[in-house]
Formats: sequence, structure tokens, C-alpha cells
Amino acid sequence: MRSVRKAAATLAFVALLANCSMATENGIDAPTARMSTGAALTTPSADAQAPTPETDPADQAIAELEAHAIDIAADLFQGAAVDAFAGLDEIYPGVSLTVLIDDGGGQALVQLGLYIDVDVANSCPDAGPLADTCKLEKLPDGGELMTQGAAHGRADEGERQERFAGAWLRTMDNQGWFSVTAIAFNAPSESGEGTRDEPPLTADELAVVVRDERWVAVVPAVREAAGMSTNVQVD
Repeated sequence: MRSVRKAAATLAFVALLANCSMATENGIDAPTARMSTGAALTTPSADAQAPTPETDPADQAIAELEAHAIDIAADLFQGAAVDAFAGLDEIYPGVSLTVLIDDGGGQALVQLGLYIDVDVANSCPDAGPLADTCKLEKLPDGGELMTQGAAHGRADEGERQERFAGAWLRTMDNQGWFSVTAIAFNAPSESGEGTRDEPPLTADELAVVVRDERWVAVVPAVREAAGMSTNVQVD
């Protein structure tokens, strides 16, 4: 099973997230995807919440966590295909989501992540191409909101240059640090050939995604699921 360790490794040049007093933004029309905010977090039905005798409570909690996260992402990116994976291990328990946007301009991937107990601060590189479009905002709680403008990634000869943009938010609740991340690519996979010149969302639009207040409501579910797992120790 894919672990959060792997998900975190894909964000190697930074860490993550931001502000407990996240204000819900008004809905915006992204260049290639309809983004909306303000809908309440969808709660699974009573049948979905009640574990059967054969269902492990931790597995049930993880399944509900994935469903919560998918509901939020599906509302933020209306009409997009959304999938989720909740990985609970000793590094950063959390949920990773993939969002495939296809607006007619070329299918594109957006990676989302929500993690708890993230104690590594975000920081922009000191030099190089990433430094030119990286912005870091220090938050009152000691966390950070980092955004990365469209930057070049890998490209084989004859292929369109891979480009990505991202936002990483690290903040605290009364139980500790958590983070929300969003990275948009100009390709349908992280290392695939570009299908469009630019990612479907700008860094500023991705910052709206990570600051959406509905992610805060998922944090207790991550902590609960991690606490139920025999593989995770949560202080």
C-alpha cells in the first residue's frame, strides 16, 4: 500500500501548510476548472458510519476519511475526476488525492494532500529557477503559506516542457501541526508529457484551495483514524 512517506517525498523541495483561522474564499472561475467554495462538508450516511461486525474500526475510519476528502475536492473542482488514498504511518498520517481536470485544453493533474503532525517548515530555495517564482508568507501561529509559480520540470527531447505550480500550507490546531498541499501540473501525470503549455491553476488559485476552511474539518478525522491504527502512534 502506498504510504504517506512516498507522498511527502514527491514534495521534496519543501514541506507544507497554514492558518487555523482560514477564511472561506468566494467561488472563482479558474482558467481551466470551475472552483467553488462554501458548501458544507458532506457527512456519510448513518449506514456508512456504522461498522459491520466484519469491518475493522480503523479501516472504517479510513474509508470515511477518504470519502470526506473526495467530497471536498469534487466540490472545489466540479466536473473533475477525483480519487483519494488515506495513508497512515509513522511519518505523516493523512490523505492524498488526485484530481484529473479536462476542460478541453488538455487533461491535467492536480495533487492534493492533507497531513497531520508536520513539523518541517516550508522554505523557498535560495537560488535557481524555483527561487524566482517562490513566495513565502509567515503566519501568526508560526506556520507558513508557500506558493510556487509555474516552474519547469522534466522534458524528453521533442516533448512539451513539464510545468507545475503549487501551494503548501502549514498551520496548527489545538492538537498540533497539520498541512494542506496542492500541486497542479500541465500533464495528466506527475512525470507525463505535457498536454498543455501551463498548469490549469495558478499559484494564487491553488492557495485558495489549501486555505479552504473545509479542510480544517477533516483534521480531527485524520487524527481519529491514525489513533485507531495499530501502526501509528499519535501523541
